[in-house]
Amino acid sequence: MIDGEAALLDIAKVAIAVTGFTGVVVTFRHPREALWKANEVEGLKLLLWHSLGAVLFGLLPSIAYLRWSDQSLVWLGGSALLGAFLAWQLLSNIAAVQRASARGYPPRAMKQMLIEYFPFTLVALYLQVQNAISWRASFGYTLGCLWLLIAASRQFSIFLMDVKVDQGTPAKQPGK
Repeated sequence: MIDGEAALLDIAKVAIAVTGFTGVVVTFRHPREALWKANEVEGLKLLLWHSLGAVLFGLLPSIAYLRWSDQSLVWLGGSALLGAFLAWQLLSNIAAVQRASARGYPPRAMKQMLIEYFPFTLVALYLQVQNAISWRASFGYTLGCLWLLIAASRQFSIFLMDVKVDQGTPAKQPGK
């Protein structure tokens, strides 16, 4: 068994659930007949990419270890790939914020993007670079995977907090 395998598999399992909840967001979106706004589409992409990334990178070390049986090589390769994924997501989401803002739909949680998402993604990226260059251990890699799960879950909570409920028309009181 590879170091940290249980934690990584738990991250993957929870990420599968978060990915599934994306269907809930799409299903219960209100009003359903309205077009998606640019910030909603970009938020959904962040949710999907990060939760699917957490699944993939949570499973990757176990599969790689079956092939190479060298933990140092597994953590080097895993961190290099996870670092590349985090860099891509960081740049992609910077561009997404700019695109959505240019269309008049900045992120609903711009403050969280600026003080949570971008800084913590940079930290996770730094951990992957350090892990690939020198540490080659499960801890740094696991923290990067955990960040993917946290970012996806955070985005899911933003979607949930933005749900609008149709109160309908009040029922008529008898005798009035």
